[in-house]
Parts: sequence; structure tokens; C-alpha cells
Amino acid sequence: MVTTDDTTDIDEYLWPLTGALSAIDWPALTEELRIRKRLAEIAVHVRERHIAPRLHRRGPQPSPALVQTIKESIIAGPDEGAPWEITLKDPVPRALREEWHQLAEDLRSIDAQRRRAAASRTRQHSG
Repeated sequence: MVTTDDTTDIDEYLWPLTGALSAIDWPALTEELRIRKRLAEIAVHVRERHIAPRLHRRGPQPSPALVQTIKESIIAGPDEGAPWEITLKDPVPRALREEWHQLAEDLRSIDAQRRRAAASRTRQHSG
């Protein structure tokens, strides 16, 4: 690892593969991975403890429409959306709903910072 004057690490191991030094903000990456891991844990909990039991009560072969209806009664937002586009609803415990919301907003902030940094690097290299 090579450290630059702004304390951003450069991953010298990527250089032979890409031909360019890549700035890596390791603390931000570590935080992002922690957040994504916790969001995945919450999502598993919601599926296992709130969606699956409702589907099980409806019989062995619930229709796709019923599956979607039950899912939408617990999770609002696009199926493949970013975490900050998803809202957990009651019956998910309030503490988990609030934790999801806070983690999703933190992830949104990290994503926005990454996009701004990438845009800044693009402007620096093209200008």
C-alpha cells in the first residue's frame, strides 16, 4: 500500500492489472462492508421470521401473486432496489425498522461520496 498526502491509500496490486493506480478509501470500504453485512442479516431475519411463516400458513404452493402481496405487506420498495429505496413495515419490530433505515441512509451517504469522488477524478483526468 502506498499512502498519498491526503491519506488515501493507493492499491499498488491493482496497477499491473489496470495500468493505473486506484485510490482506495479502506476505512470507508470497511464501513460499507459492515453496513451491507448487517443489512443482509436483517433481510434474512425479515424473510425467515415475517414472510416465510405467512407463506407457510397459506399452504404448500402459494401463488406468485400471493407471495408478492405478502412480501409487499412487510417490505415496501423495488425488489432489486438500493437499500435506501426499501422500507420495512410493521410487523417487523420497530428497532429493526429503525436500524434498517439508519444503515441504509449511511450506505446512501457512502455511495454519494464515492460518486462525487469518481466524478472529481474523471474531471481531473479529462481536464
